[in-house]
Amino acid sequence: LDSITIGSFRAAIDREAGVVPIVNMSAIATNLNSIPVIKVNATLDEISVKALKEYWPVSVKPNTYNWIKKNLSKGGLKDTRLSIDLSGPNLNQIRATKLKLSSELYDISVQYLGGMPQVQNTSGTMLVSLEEVLFDIGSGFVHDPISNNDLRVMRGKLRMHNLSDRGRELADFDIDIAADLGAVM
Repeated sequence: LDSITIGSFRAAIDREAGVVPIVNMSAIATNLNSIPVIKVNATLDEISVKALKEYWPVSVKPNTYNWIKKNLSKGGLKDTRLSIDLSGPNLNQIRATKLKLSSELYDISVQYLGGMPQVQNTSGTMLVSLEEVLFDIGSGFVHDPISNNDLRVMRGKLRMHNLSDRGRELADFDIDIAADLGAVM
């Protein structure tokens, strides 16, 4: 057996409570007895942040997973699309060579950086590749403890890059926050 094609596969992930994630996928694997090449495409209609943390494969982008585990809470992701290519000198040494994951975010709380206020009720998009993770935020709010008011997030971008399994990861972020002057005085 040197190749496998999975035209369509559907799995409902059993959970005790909450949204039941349903994964639809297809895959093509060739040259399995020599230099394997595997291409997987998958979609996921919806998954909570809690479930994302539970089901994230430990060996896939551990630094990204650790950031998500530490900094994202509440809410969920929908319309998630994944395309991943894997290859290696043999099946025991197979690695991801290409990765593209996109997802719509809703009602997520994000702690971008320690000491910075948490952005709540975040909505936007997330794009993940082997090299970077990009959050493009379209709305949300930041609670101002001094005025006790919520400040609107008009837009935000967080780009985490240099995401090799070793080395120093980098992050750039830019958040535009707006409020009526009287609300923060």
